[in-house]
Amino acid sequence: MIEQASAGTSLQAARRLIEANVPEPDLGPEFLCQRLGMSRAKLYRLFEPIGGVGAYIQQRRLTRAYHALTDPAQAHLYVGIIATRCGFGSASVFSRAFRQAFGLSPTDLRATHHHPDADNTNHADDNAFTSMRRQLLGMGAGRG
Repeated sequence: MIEQASAGTSLQAARRLIEANVPEPDLGPEFLCQRLGMSRAKLYRLFEPIGGVGAYIQQRRLTRAYHALTDPAQAHLYVGIIATRCGFGSASVFSRAFRQAFGLSPTDLRATHHHPDADNTNHADDNAFTSMRRQLLGMGAGRG
């Protein structure tokens, strides 16, 4: 029981560290292990129930990018700038990951979201986001 509580505390610390460092391109297992003072094996065990550490970092980066792309205050930023600010090394890698996660390109999301008829299409985007989040958190599409 104590071991389980310790793992939960360690996972929360790791998640906070990831959130604070999403823009860092070198954010990964080595980065986390060094800052948390834990082994790679322990880090992987912590994140296994939620899809793995790499998937979790990717999900946090994509979530941040999604919010930036739909934020009117950031509409003036190029997609490549948003990709960099979210920790992606290149716009093409970001675009592929984004399209795979949400089913549309970052540019298409932005155009759809800022279009006057956006209220009619947001529900589809929300469903794609929810499906991606469930998949990355290991909940599957059919479970809730």
